[in-house]
Amino acid sequence: MHAFDLGKDRYREERQRVVRIAKQHDPDWLLQQDRYHTEPFCIVFLLWLEEQLVTAPNAVAAWVAIAPALAGRVYRRTIPPTTLPRLELRAHAVVGAWQRARGRLDDAQRAYARGLALLDAVGADAVPPVDRSEFHRRYALLQAFRGQADEGWSHLDQAEALARAHGTPSDVGCCLYMRGLFLVSCAQQPCAGRREGGVQIAPARAIALFSEALDHLDKRQHRAVHRASVTNLIIATALASTPGEFADALARIDAVRKQQAASRKSLSLPAVKLDWTRGLLLARLGRHHRAVRALRACQERFLRLEAPVEYLNVCLDLSLVFDARGDAHALRRLAADAAPVVAQHRQAHPEAADLLQRWLHDAAAARVVPDTLRALIDQLQTAPRLSPVAA
Repeated sequence: MHAFDLGKDRYREERQRVVRIAKQHDPDWLLQQDRYHTEPFCIVFLLWLEEQLVTAPNAVAAWVAIAPALAGRVYRRTIPPTTLPRLELRAHAVVGAWQRARGRLDDAQRAYARGLALLDAVGADAVPPVDRSEFHRRYALLQAFRGQADEGWSHLDQAEALARAHGTPSDVGCCLYMRGLFLVSCAQQPCAGRREGGVQIAPARAIALFSEALDHLDKRQHRAVHRASVTNLIIATALASTPGEFADALARIDAVRKQQAASRKSLSLPAVKLDWTRGLLLARLGRHHRAVRALRACQERFLRLEAPVEYLNVCLDLSLVFDARGDAHALRRLAADAAPVVAQHRQAHPEAADLLQRWLHDAAAARVVPDTLRALIDQLQTAPRLSPVAA
């Protein structure tokens, strides 16, 4: 499902309508307005939500919540009612993606489970193959976050098979992009030769997949995915670079950052994750003062974007830098600042709660315990450093 379903003029008209409504009204108002319960409007509404999940996820929570209900209203107005499976399946995936981005993995699983139940109820033939491909590749990423690598990889296989048989080359590119994102979501970069279930994880594989995805992607058809693939290729290459390559990796990141500043996209998750990578490279180069300044800026921006898992991962990176500098005061301050987020995150990510509390206790005592940090990085790898576009 993309803008090509409607044609350029109709897409532009519906998008202007969606943006105007989002600025002037609330979600409940939209649900009461029958004139907007049409397939073209709902298609563009869902596409708009997906864009916002990347750039401003905290601003669209209420709109995400009504997505399945809006799709249902479109269904009731359609004779014969053939629209429901396609739109409602996409709506459940949007809800799941939003919950995943908030770190609410159980809620995300429930949203995707509703989509899977819908597919079982209506039969696969009731949903176009490309739409089924999109759903499977989005669901696969959640399984990577939940540590279910084999199940996720199986869904990616289904997604790519459907895209190759029934979609465009750009649809195939989306699947290749997702495979790369999946691999990095299973294990934080850099890593080499690690296995997650039956899936072999290595930086070179993710880098090759992002590069191959760009060979297939049509930026007009999948603009956000194309942009994310470019950014992620730069980040993944930087994180897998050797010490002798750090300076060149920094230069590539700085070039992209200048473009983002010019287009005023510096407060989107992809932009902040690019800056996060820059901070890590500065730390690896031993430029600790600049690294701290860059990472602290990322902390603040992740909080503004309501991205607690990413915020906590930056805290772990900062604790390593402070420990290397022997800065006990900074470690204690870091623990004090992170404590409220840790308390909030305990509910969203209970399996990491005890380790987070132990890390807080250690940092408050101005010490870093490598075993605790390594265990935490394993637990919090659900926050990939890459751009979160789930195409």
